[in-house]
Amino acid sequence: MVAVGMWGRLAVGVRATYWITAALALWVLLAFVAWHYESSCGVFLAGDCWKQHWDGFRNLVLLKWVKEYQTFLAGVGAIAGGTFVLISTRETIAENRRVAEERERRRAISACTRVASEFREAQMMAYDHANGVQSEVPGFPETPSLLGHIYDISPQLGAIVAAHRRLVTKNLSVGSVGFGYSPRDAFASSSAIYYLLVHVADNLERDSTFNMDRTAFVDTTYFRRDLRMLGLDEDRPALVGIRWYFKW
Repeated sequence: MVAVGMWGRLAVGVRATYWITAALALWVLLAFVAWHYESSCGVFLAGDCWKQHWDGFRNLVLLKWVKEYQTFLAGVGAIAGGTFVLISTRETIAENRRVAEERERRRAISACTRVASEFREAQMMAYDHANGVQSEVPGFPETPSLLGHIYDISPQLGAIVAAHRRLVTKNLSVGSVGFGYSPRDAFASSSAIYYLLVHVADNLERDSTFNMDRTAFVDTTYFRRDLRMLGLDEDRPALVGIRWYFKW
């Protein structure tokens, strides 16, 4: 990132130098033409003109003309320097903004993938519970600390993830068949949140947000396959609040 910024500023400096040099060259040419127009030496290639040309060239090389035009040159230098500083500052601000956006994007993607991985783990635990295998109850150790980043991506997404974390934990916590214990719902719920977060991580906006005010934007090819592992479909009660986000 730093190297890109340095090369960007170098390119700006080269472009500014090019235009300043071109402007000075044009000014010298126009000054010469204007001087010759006012001169009374005669034809451009005449002997008297050659002598005046040589005197003018000598004065130019020896910088004898600077004293006469020092105020003007100081003004030109100040304008050129100010222009360069302005352009460089704008480029630096743009580069810093781009770096900040990229940093925020990586943070958002990391939050989505890490929380998604915990729901994936919960899905496997729910599968074991649904098949009568004694398994742990998912603890979601990282999710609480990462929820703030999920809310930054979309408040609606943050609320959905928080609600389904509680739902999955509840559906696997009773330990025996009865009210509140539904490993199949926990499986469906954790699968849905996993695929939703993966989709969001892959499709963030430029400002690291995601528009949840849409329907049917998550592909269900693998989600359907997961649901079929337990003979489930999209009508599971656990999917009531989020089913419209998926392309059934």
